[in-house]
Amino acid sequence: MMNEKKPLSQSNEKAGAVEKDRKPYEKPMIVYRQPLEARASICNPGAGGKSDATCTVAFS
Repeated sequence: MMNEKKPLSQSNEKAGAVEKDRKPYEKPMIVYRQPLEARASICNPGAGGKSDATCTVAFS
């Protein structure tokens, strides 16, 4: 036969070997947390979207 399929046990053994080689997941440490600043903007398209829009940006 030209197309020989590997038995499932061989595939599972390789997958198991990969799982053993992986390092356990370590949650990343947050070094600096920037204060959250909300920003809102309102944009009005001019001339039906064919020209530049005018936007107003406001910080809270």
